[in-house]
Amino acid sequence: MATIHVDGKEYEVNGADNLLEACLSLGLDIPYFCWHPALGSVGACRQCAVKQYQNAEDTRGRLVMSCMTPASDGTFISIDDEEAKQFRESVVEWLMTNHPHDCPVCEEGGNCHLQDMTVMTGHSFRRYRFTKRTHRNQDLGPFISHEMNRCIACYRCVRYYKDYADGTDLGVYGAHDNVYFGRPEDGTLESEFSGNLVE
Repeated sequence: MATIHVDGKEYEVNGADNLLEACLSLGLDIPYFCWHPALGSVGACRQCAVKQYQNAEDTRGRLVMSCMTPASDGTFISIDDEEAKQFRESVVEWLMTNHPHDCPVCEEGGNCHLQDMTVMTGHSFRRYRFTKRTHRNQDLGPFISHEMNRCIACYRCVRYYKDYADGTDLGVYGAHDNVYFGRPEDGTLESEFSGNLVE
């Protein structure tokens, strides 16, 4: 067990957890995208930022990704720190810049993690007016409808596919400011567990 301090309150948590897991186990809300209990942490989405302090007297602190920071004994953090809240909101705003605003017709509408995290961070309007980046969807077989324009680059799909489905034909490709999750060319994914990617 470890004692951590969150926004001035003391909590006992599992010292083997990271700060995100510890806070979620306490019922404290921290938004996240890339972390998953079965997949672990990669710190890719930057959404779980909190302010960490050296001790109770430290007033400056620094931003850390809670999924990448151990819940060590004597840790002091703030979820409600203004800088951390603004950082998390800016991450959602950046994700929503190119994400289609088609929630009413999206099959995830009302049951969408991105929707929940957007509301949690307080993001409610689009400041940037330009043509959204679009991607070509691939034919990945009969079990998967590839929707790259809705991708938030959480890396969960490629991590699951590689680590649990033992697949090697789905990856992430990047050039300049573009990231693409898919195959080098169209075609049915080889793993018999590929249908689980839709979850």
